[in-house]
Amino acid sequence: MWEYWQGGFSLLPGDMERLQLHTKVFSQQETVAAIFLDEGEAFQVGERLVQEELALSLSAIARSGASAFYQGRIAHAIVQASQEHGGILTIEDFTRYRVRQDTPLRCEYRGYEVVTAPPPGGGVTVCQMLNVLAGYPLGEWGWGSVESLHSFLSAALFAYRDRNYYLGDPDFVEIPVKRLLSQGYAAQIREQIGERALNPQALHIQDMPQGTHTTHYSIVDQFGNAVAVTYTINSLFGAKVMAKDTGFLLNNQMNDFTVKLGEGNQFGLVQGEANQIEPGKQPLSSMSPTIVKKDDQVVLVTGSPGGATIPTTVVQVITNWIDYELDIAEAVNAPRVHYQGLPNWVVTEPFAVEGDGVWRLWEKGYRVIPFVSWGAAESIKVESGGVGG
Repeated sequence: MWEYWQGGFSLLPGDMERLQLHTKVFSQQETVAAIFLDEGEAFQVGERLVQEELALSLSAIARSGASAFYQGRIAHAIVQASQEHGGILTIEDFTRYRVRQDTPLRCEYRGYEVVTAPPPGGGVTVCQMLNVLAGYPLGEWGWGSVESLHSFLSAALFAYRDRNYYLGDPDFVEIPVKRLLSQGYAAQIREQIGERALNPQALHIQDMPQGTHTTHYSIVDQFGNAVAVTYTINSLFGAKVMAKDTGFLLNNQMNDFTVKLGEGNQFGLVQGEANQIEPGKQPLSSMSPTIVKKDDQVVLVTGSPGGATIPTTVVQVITNWIDYELDIAEAVNAPRVHYQGLPNWVVTEPFAVEGDGVWRLWEKGYRVIPFVSWGAAESIKVESGGVGG
């Protein structure tokens, strides 16, 4: 692995766009500046970024496994950096940590089995939306129709209301997953959906702007094994700090907790008591890596970055492919919409609402605003003769 990283890689325009936005912040951290800046200045397109310390850390993990991170040099370096800057991390925090393997969440949608992330991940929101949408003839109404959009936006409104109120780490809070994902509950929600947009404040929706700094990848091999992985260090470049001689940025995942009731985190996300910070607790997440099966065979693997927009992105990929019969490239690339109640506007990518659709949505009570793009859904459609997408 050292040999692979030793030469570094040439920076592309997209890399530089991200790096140059943080030149000032990088310059304030000696360990970060030593890697991501060139003698205090931003790198230029075509120059090589070499991460020698990261290569050493990854090589140690490759040789010795998890113990190299949780018990060796890397753990001691992080603890030392934390304590030097007033942090509270200890070696015992690393040695006691255990990765938790939870049973995936499963729901049905029009004869397909949807396998997705359980709490504290975003799968409950995905499945709740699909359960509500299953009661509407989306295919007959057509992609982008006002009828389809109204049903989708209403389903999202209720799903995000329940996400904010009920969801958290299941080891610490009781989550009524069975009730939230029951067909009876979906029917109750549909009964409340009329011809016009519902008032989010009447449903006690709280402000949840979207973030954009996560990564997803989907994999299917020749043996039919499928993996959907979403991971994050939360903000772009995480906490923007790095322990000496480790080569990797530390996350600011603690910001995903409800640090103080009634106040938003860095994205303005105001969440409930179920997600309050406690020792040993995992923060609530929107990450929703998802596998769709038919007759016990994998047919679709999908997921996306995008913070709070992840569940709506995943649902749109699934419905685009199943209901509107788009091929996988079209299902992923079709312009998306997002709605979560508050802020009380529907965010739309260009051409997501066609013709007089914007005017008709406004007439129904939705405040529609444009946004360039969000997320980056990575999806694989498994064909009977191989993999596509």
